[in-house]
Amino acid sequence: MKTLLLQTFMFKLSRCLAVAFVAVLCLAPAGRAQDPVAVPAPRVELQTQHPLSRVAFIGASVSAGFGNARELKVGRNVKLGHFFEQMLGQEHGQSQIHNFGSSQFFTAPLELGERQVASALEKQPTLVVGIDFLFWYAFGFPRIGNARRLEGLRKGLKRLESVDCLLIVGDLPNVDHALHGKSPLRAGHAILSPGQIPSEEERLQMNRMIREWAAGRKNVTVFPLADLMKQMVGGDKMTLQGNEWKVEELDQVLQPDLLHPRVRGMVWVAMYVAEATAHLPGVEKADFIWSESEIRKELWASLEPARAKQQRLEERRIKRRAKRDAKKAAANKD
Repeated sequence: MKTLLLQTFMFKLSRCLAVAFVAVLCLAPAGRAQDPVAVPAPRVELQTQHPLSRVAFIGASVSAGFGNARELKVGRNVKLGHFFEQMLGQEHGQSQIHNFGSSQFFTAPLELGERQVASALEKQPTLVVGIDFLFWYAFGFPRIGNARRLEGLRKGLKRLESVDCLLIVGDLPNVDHALHGKSPLRAGHAILSPGQIPSEEERLQMNRMIREWAAGRKNVTVFPLADLMKQMVGGDKMTLQGNEWKVEELDQVLQPDLLHPRVRGMVWVAMYVAEATAHLPGVEKADFIWSESEIRKELWASLEPARAKQQRLEERRIKRRAKRDAKKAAANKD
């Protein structure tokens, strides 16, 4: 009897093992071509971290602070993330701010956009900010081999799909006024050509596309860059957290190219970025300094080492120039 029970148990066990083995074979990939696509594990651990813990800025020339080095009297342009950093309260003194914005973005948005996103994600950010990231996917000359407008924008949005933390991305502004500006790169020309700027119908269509894309993603906030540019260029009075500014002339807010903001304009852009950030889960307005004068004071103080270095370099240049001139004068006298 015991022998019969043992045989029955062993038979049932062998059947279970066989079924399990077959199931494993069915689930296993048949070959390398059918390997499942690796899906990264959800970054659950970041949900408990403050969104301002690690902030990565990506984008084009506004994010890169194009042209502000001269006004700030430093050797290199000061990026938007540095302006934003001056707004953080003392409790966020350990926040990491990473700047990946590039003034060369217009040359190769597909390649540079991919590189910037990859570099940002390497920092394991809690927040990514790209207010002008999409600009050059949509602007530029839409010729063969140069994806711009709708096709380019789709590729730009696709690039951002890999950002799995909080994301603030800007819409597309009307920059027709820049056609009347003076480029620092091409004397006597505007910094943009008419063919680079999409029609108003196209721009509005692309902004709808951006908002539709963002609507299906809980981690995405659309930054109203178009409205901000319209206010600045239109001379509307801007009010934000107790600050007021009515732009009387374009050169108060924009550089001579009429595209890139001057230092005060950058301060206001940073404040509007902070305003958008303050609406994110876990962030409060109390996390930021809102006084424009205090922000500018903090900004100026933070750049003092860079300013002193630039001054030393300038003094050396002056001495070298004087030495060359003296040597040339002596040679002429002989």
